[in-house]
Amino acid sequence: MGASCDRPCVNGTVTPEDTCVCDPCYYGPGCDLECSNHGSCQNDQCSCDEAWRGEDCSIRGCPGELEDCSGHGYCNRLDQVCYCQPNWKGPDCNTPDCPGTPDCRDRGYCDGTNYDPPRCVNCTQGWMGSECQVPCTHGVQQPMDSGFCDCFPCYSGTSCDMECTDHGTCQNGTCQCQSGYEGDMCQDLDCPGEPDCTDRGTCVRRGGQSICLCNPGFGGLTCSDLVCPGEPACSSRGICTIVGDTTACVCEHGYDGEACDRCLPRFAGDFCDECEEGYIGSDTDCS
Repeated sequence: MGASCDRPCVNGTVTPEDTCVCDPCYYGPGCDLECSNHGSCQNDQCSCDEAWRGEDCSIRGCPGELEDCSGHGYCNRLDQVCYCQPNWKGPDCNTPDCPGTPDCRDRGYCDGTNYDPPRCVNCTQGWMGSECQVPCTHGVQQPMDSGFCDCFPCYSGTSCDMECTDHGTCQNGTCQCQSGYEGDMCQDLDCPGEPDCTDRGTCVRRGGQSICLCNPGFGGLTCSDLVCPGEPACSSRGICTIVGDTTACVCEHGYDGEACDRCLPRFAGDFCDECEEGYIGSDTDCS
């Protein structure tokens, strides 16, 4: 076309106005650019090469499914390279990248379809966690992908790896506790006395045994013995008895002191059975 017929109209039709109307998929003054040289014509529509977009494939972009970098990264259109967001990888940022090496430590499925960012799901039996790295030894993860290991009988701990709290053995689904421990899981100390330490002391673990540390005023293996001042107790001049939360001496007539080791005021004699000079009434108060 043209005044001297020197301009081609390769893939189009010349109009009376001496212009070239391009066939579908072709562009340029001479209709000689198929999809802007960045794609191919299929069914009268351009199918663009990777990283090119637009009806005529003339817009620079980046690799990606439906959109640049599949919507999971930043597109540098100058060099047409994707910079992926965390947990995505690949030239088009469309490949899920889960924690663990390899993904999910090969113990689960990296799901980028239902989760963004992708996460590990359906860890194999006996494993759980963000990268299927936490064992679920004697239990079942319930519900799935929760990270909670529902323990079988006798077992406890995050990974259900503690048999009877490490203080017993499991027999027919029941814990048989070591000496000094009690409870369904052998989780409690078991000291002498009923209840432990007769409720007059603290049960502790010492030297591989569960023993009682008695409260002041009490003694013995079970903290059931009364302990009062004096040697012997109350100096054999009174009765050791419970007063409130502890013990105290109730002295015989004429005696005084925490250990009944002295006479009451105005009392005298080897057995505190006499009144001091000037007082009478040793059987009462020596007044």
